[in-house]
Amino acid sequence: MKDATPGQQDRFNDAYNEFLKRLKANGGDNPCAKLFGGLANALKTLAKTNFTAASEGGNAQTKGRTITIDPTKPFMDASGYVWILTGYDIARTDGGIQLVPQKITVGNVEAAAFILAHEFAHRSDVKGFEPNDANVITLGGTQAGFAGARNNEMIRKACFGEHTPQ
Repeated sequence: MKDATPGQQDRFNDAYNEFLKRLKANGGDNPCAKLFGGLANALKTLAKTNFTAASEGGNAQTKGRTITIDPTKPFMDASGYVWILTGYDIARTDGGIQLVPQKITVGNVEAAAFILAHEFAHRSDVKGFEPNDANVITLGGTQAGFAGARNNEMIRKACFGEHTPQ
């Protein structure tokens, strides 16, 4: 990964290998590889992808062939676990309705692999994946990134299905 410190490179390598393991599971006959157009297509696109470390204001972003990972965000988190937003439920309250975030909690390396998978879905133009998912709106005091959460749920179902949203 361009411009990475040795520690950042180690985390990237671990995340990349975790993502590859999920793509290659069952010889590539799995929902994760299928999401990316099949294992051969995913590996071909992955080989043509550039990765760089830089603070760009978000967890990560994709522009053309380059995926930029912010080394100060959850990709490099070492606290033990990271939660990832995968959607919202609506709950009725005395005051009306409330959005209840649905999320998965994953280990640090899995979180970094999840972020890679999410950005790689942008890079791969995955069908149904919202290209502009960084926008966040506020509803009733709750920050809601609906497109990003929907995209994350696609990644969760295909590549991290062992994690159930809570």
